[in-house]
Amino acid sequence: MRALLAVNHLQGVGHLRRALRVAGAFAARGVETHIANGGRAIGMPVPPGVRQHDLPSIAAADASYGALVGAAGPVDEAYLERRRARLLDLVDEIGPTLLVTEHFPFGRGALRDEYLRLVAAARAHGARVLASVRDIVEPPRAPGRAERQLADAQLFDAILVHGDPRLAALEESLPHVAGLRHVFYTGLVTEAPAPAPRDPARAIVSAGGGATGAGLFEAALRAAALPEGRALTWHVRQGWHAEASPPVAAPPNVAILPPARDFPAELAQAGVSVSQAGYNTVGEALAAATPMVLVPHAGPGQAEQTFRAQRFAARGLAEHVPEARLSPERLLAAVLRARERGAPAHGLALDGAARSAETSLALADRAAPALPPSKSPPEKDAWTSSPFTTSA
Repeated sequence: MRALLAVNHLQGVGHLRRALRVAGAFAARGVETHIANGGRAIGMPVPPGVRQHDLPSIAAADASYGALVGAAGPVDEAYLERRRARLLDLVDEIGPTLLVTEHFPFGRGALRDEYLRLVAAARAHGARVLASVRDIVEPPRAPGRAERQLADAQLFDAILVHGDPRLAALEESLPHVAGLRHVFYTGLVTEAPAPAPRDPARAIVSAGGGATGAGLFEAALRAAALPEGRALTWHVRQGWHAEASPPVAAPPNVAILPPARDFPAELAQAGVSVSQAGYNTVGEALAAATPMVLVPHAGPGQAEQTFRAQRFAARGLAEHVPEARLSPERLLAAVLRARERGAPAHGLALDGAARSAETSLALADRAAPALPPSKSPPEKDAWTSSPFTTSA
């Protein structure tokens, strides 16, 4: 059994981190596992038994995702063709039994030709083809893109949705997928840390890859200098991108730290997690039973994190401070409320990497999938409305 996972992280690092966890679950089950990384090579730890292949890299030029850049500037067709050729060579070298595309066909529309060629090449080797997607996705806005996504989804043997439908169902952000019959919910792809002593006075501040975290970092540093903030120890974890450096001087009770090699373990030792509402960080905080304050990134055309923060707040799982209302005082008040409330029980499925591997291997063996499709999440009436402009 040989698996190839294809991932492109264009701005943050969440897509790569999630793909690496799923890849690690494959390798732990004896699968020869490869991951094709089309984003920047940032030195994120690779799980045992997984081989990472770095393609000619691409990234979003800015938070609008309107243009792509390579290692030396804007990309052209020749650069993209070199990437495609390398991917097809990998397929021939590996001869995968399984191909897993991370985010496509529900994102990465600019790379559609690359993915379609990859899928066709894997099919020629007899591979089963699966899509891997988080539970909340930015809805397509370009004309015809929803129709293309739906058509492309028919090329896949299964869609693995990395979430729990009791929290969020894929069709809430992508209503056009509601009729798909090969959708399987895996639970959140996260990591349970080892038990560790907890310091209730420690606040961990993070912003994923860090590319959009400057405002949150500044508010946290100023909150730490307020009278009640001085009673806490603030650990500001910079992202994997250098541009996330804190914009103001740190008071004495703040430690500015590089990216953590074992962030789940650090969360397990903290009294509160202060972050944007990225998929991986909130999942890790859930697994660590660490109270959360969420300040979702809400740039133009970006509603995913706001949706997640609203959903977590509605279930009593986090304090939500909208980015537009962020101030040191509001942030500190939310931190104090979260510490006082603690981490409530939730009952959500957090074993998404293992269940992704088990379902994929069952499909590869042409057996019945391990997970039944779930299309009607319960408790919907208790949820807040979606910030997406589509029907929920």
